[in-house]
Amino acid sequence: MNRGDLMPALMNRVIVLLLTLVTIVTAVGCKTDIDDVRKWENAKGRKEKMKEFILAENTLEVKVEAVMVLVRKGEGSNLMPILKELPDAERGKITEEAVAQLEKMMEGDDQAAQLRAKDGAYYLAQTGPSDELRARLRALLIKWLDGDNFWRPLETVGDADRTKILEETGAMGLPVIMNVLNDRFEKLATAQTDERRNKLQQDIMGIVDLASGLNLAETDEAIAKLFAEQIDKSYPNLYEAHAIPYTTNKSEVLKEPAKRILLDPDYKTEGLNILRDIIINEYYTEVQTKEGISVCGKVLREDRSGFNRWMCARTLLKVALEGGVDHVFLGLPDDPEAVKMPADHPLASQFNLQEYFVEESKAFCRSIGVYLDNKIPLDKFRNYLKSTRTVEKLVALICLSYYGTDADVATMRTLETDVTDISAWSYGELNTLGKFAVFFADAHNENAAAAKAQ
Repeated sequence: MNRGDLMPALMNRVIVLLLTLVTIVTAVGCKTDIDDVRKWENAKGRKEKMKEFILAENTLEVKVEAVMVLVRKGEGSNLMPILKELPDAERGKITEEAVAQLEKMMEGDDQAAQLRAKDGAYYLAQTGPSDELRARLRALLIKWLDGDNFWRPLETVGDADRTKILEETGAMGLPVIMNVLNDRFEKLATAQTDERRNKLQQDIMGIVDLASGLNLAETDEAIAKLFAEQIDKSYPNLYEAHAIPYTTNKSEVLKEPAKRILLDPDYKTEGLNILRDIIINEYYTEVQTKEGISVCGKVLREDRSGFNRWMCARTLLKVALEGGVDHVFLGLPDDPEAVKMPADHPLASQFNLQEYFVEESKAFCRSIGVYLDNKIPLDKFRNYLKSTRTVEKLVALICLSYYGTDADVATMRTLETDVTDISAWSYGELNTLGKFAVFFADAHNENAAAAKAQ
């Protein structure tokens, strides 16, 4: 080959080399960096462009920056559908880097940035991260919620409100709920006005409802322990809010405080009386019935208020049915002073104290038909009428006046000559057992009609 032939070949090689260099330089010059991403942060079409940056063959740094742009602009809800398009491994790397940046955002004092970080953490948690990353994301959510942010108005909390956060964090979020409840109870203990106390109690009720709605296995036990501690701390100055778990919570932890409240001889403290009403009529009838039979049996024998005894009598009927009749007849003390309502009871002004025992016995007898579905245990009443205990005789006479047969009424009239003094039990002219028996025999028709009408 002569010299003239070499020149064209050499020139071709040079041209190819130059073109290659130009291509390389151009490629390097066109490589996307984070500045390119940031140029779109406030531009129209931002969301679509961020998606493009994330899904294109860009560096990890660029993809993470695109994620953070969406977070900073409050558009984190777009992350889940975008990131789901990526392979798991790549999505995991992006999430790991983004979590580190969210943690830095949360550390600062910028509340707006913290709110955006919280929303970003919530949405990233929905993208299927590893257990380790999800735990870090949940920790961010908890950090944001645990404190004053729990009470922020709904319109100021961004996308992920406290319900969404607690649903995402699950058992990890329970300490937040416990902290908030403790705070409300502390404030309740020092509240100076009824309005403030009512508001705090509403808060407590709302928090418990929120916690229950999470359907976590750990919730009932955590709530029960906290309320048991708060009852002990505030005792006896309790509020209706202290009774909240007693309507549904089956934790064994609540049994002892309930028993303490029921058996406390103090019948003047309002808070105790409020809780007794709920414990007897709801907790012992719906939640812990066996415990109710045990404790109410003791209340029947020992109650000093006169009032709780009869609430327990009806509860025993409701949960033990026919067996409850025996619990009541055998549990009532054979002492007229023991079954009276004290004159200094807070509710004393609402009752005729002289007639109290008789009227409460009548109410008890009427309730037998209701709770036993009119399957009346007449043989029990007949047997108790033969008892040596006055209290059993008197209550049996009253119950037979509602449910007895004509033969039972005739038996009641045979007691007319019994001059046993019962003036301490009864009132007015009904001062002997005979007069008492005849009075209720005469009332049979009227009482029987009233019982059927229930």
